[in-house]
Amino acid sequence: MSGKAIRETLAALGVIASLVFVGMEIRQNNTVARMSAYQAFTQQLIDQSMLVIAGEYPALNARMIRGESREEFTLEETLHIDMVYMGLLRTWESLYRAVQLGVLDEEMLTIIDSNVGPFRFAYFQESWSDFRTTFTEDFATFFENLMGTR
Repeated sequence: MSGKAIRETLAALGVIASLVFVGMEIRQNNTVARMSAYQAFTQQLIDQSMLVIAGEYPALNARMIRGESREEFTLEETLHIDMVYMGLLRTWESLYRAVQLGVLDEEMLTIIDSNVGPFRFAYFQESWSDFRTTFTEDFATFFENLMGTR
């Protein structure tokens, strides 16, 4: 084998090694991005859940858990509850979008199914039609299918 052939072979091997390295780096960056997205979702969920569970108005939360309907709350209470629910819904929507974009695996959507407690309260059930109008059709349909309301 001539010197030129050896140099070309070594150069080709160098290019292949570089491509393998770049591929490994991209894979690692994807893993980091997925983990960051998951951690962000988890933190949002914790923050929003704390508002529902331990929020500023524990008596208000207790009334929701007992199943009081929307009409039994004052305007101030309704505004507070609506903001908490919108935060929860936007958190779930961000997870849904991350899965659609391929940032997170589809299996992540199963987390929603085991964490829908606050969405089962009478208040939310009576309010969903109002909340629904603030979301895109694909997410609203997904959420309704998840909740078994469609």
